Amino acid sequence: RLGFSYKQIRSEHYTQMTDDPKTPNIKERWKTEVGLEFKSEANVRIVENIHWNGVVELFYNFQKLNQTVFRLNGELQANLTRLFAIVIRTEGSYDIRQRTGLQYKENVRIGLVYGM
Repeated sequence: RLGFSYKQIRSEHYTQMTDDPKTPNIKERWKTEVGLEFKSEANVRIVENIHWNGVVELFYNFQKLNQTVFRLNGELQANLTRLFAIVIRTEGSYDIRQRTGLQYKENVRIGLVYGM
């Protein structure tokens, strides 16, 4: 999906991402951004008991062209039985306002699964 986006960031205590550097005496607690958003999702069944879900998101800020935000989420689930599965999840993001490099998080879960 592709479209225009209106994004609002709110912060109560940690205002580094919402504060305007042009007004040093005022700590803004919210900030709005207008841009172009692209989001794509994929659900792939690899074999009968293993499937992968992935989401790619891209937000292109019209006001500050160098502040493009990129996110990638993926989840691989292997059902060992009807109720028992192993899930491997990865999350990656690139946001220059938070960090100049790629951030990522991985986790592995083993447990009971119930589909609704």
